Amino acid sequence: MVNLAVLLTKKGEYASAEPLFQRALEGRKRLLGPEHRGTQWVMEKWAEILVERGDYAGAEPLYRQVMETRERILGKEHPLTVESAKELAGVLEAVGRFDEAAPLLERVLDVQERMLGEEHSDTLIRMNNLAFSLGRKGDYMAAEPVFRRVLATRERVLGPEHPQTLGSVNSLALFLERKGDYVAAEPLLRRALEARERVLGWEHPDTLASGTSYSATLRKRGRAEPAEMIDRRVVATTANLLGDIHPRTIHSRNNLVLTLVMLGKLEEARHILATNWRLNAPLHANTTPRVAFLRHIATLLESQPDTPFLGELKTLLIGLELPMSSDVAVPWDIAYFVEYLRPKLPVGAPEFLTALVAAQNDRAKLPELDHFTEWRDQAPLPLETPWPET
Repeated sequence: MVNLAVLLTKKGEYASAEPLFQRALEGRKRLLGPEHRGTQWVMEKWAEILVERGDYAGAEPLYRQVMETRERILGKEHPLTVESAKELAGVLEAVGRFDEAAPLLERVLDVQERMLGEEHSDTLIRMNNLAFSLGRKGDYMAAEPVFRRVLATRERVLGPEHPQTLGSVNSLALFLERKGDYVAAEPLLRRALEARERVLGWEHPDTLASGTSYSATLRKRGRAEPAEMIDRRVVATTANLLGDIHPRTIHSRNNLVLTLVMLGKLEEARHILATNWRLNAPLHANTTPRVAFLRHIATLLESQPDTPFLGELKTLLIGLELPMSSDVAVPWDIAYFVEYLRPKLPVGAPEFLTALVAAQNDRAKLPELDHFTEWRDQAPLPLETPWPET
């Protein structure tokens, strides 16, 4: 029965698989008992399927029960118990419960470090996971030394340009950026980019991701000039590798527009946005609205009538919820961009733009836009409404 349920999930038939898992679990509890390893296996497999579906609320009690049972029977340091703690921590992190996930990850790390040693690859992976969890819950003081320890160990064991070492360089840099230390993050991001280009080549996904991160940090520091060359390289390479309508290509062009607007190159920015819009690429919540939003900003900077950009953006935001592209970062962190443009924008515009970004990142914040006259008075417009040529 379990094998049939697993087969159905592989075919995407979750509604048919779920009652089979339930029946199998109830049957094994009755025949073997709730603590039998066969019963535990069914619970773990069912939890795994629920995680694949994004049903973390359903998976959590299953993983928790498996972990607690293994603690009683096998002990806290048994490999299966440690694996259960890791799985439960992953579910808790997925729903933002970092305070609960961090102690589990600390426990997993402690066991693995004693059993495998500090320099073992699995230990370093667990250490890195703990650092991320601590950072996400806002415990920067505890997270930073863990990030630095992972980096120092990988530099010593693997060398300064090993891909895993460079991954740690990038992770530390992004952590520093998250806590607002852009000055410390910039040289690390530059190091990761330059080394990845040497070791992996410019077209490697990790190198392109480093280019995107580094240029974003340059923009956040108000240094749009050096960011422009990097953005142009990322756009050209991404379009060549993935095609013009791929979400990552759309996103990289939007990033280039951010840089161009900061440099005052509005004509080219408008042309790129029009190109992005007219591609008729698949609609995604974290790409398509951004194009209309940036075009709206251009009209504000040029004191032009906003037709139809804001109306189309309203259609995108209040209509059916669009899918998220897994290739593009969420949330869209451009508070620095709005603040940079503040002196050039009409009075009150930065506050409205900030609210628009917040609504793009989280539809639950859409009602807050009704506080702004320009939003209340704007009628939704069909997405097919032609954009003006200039």
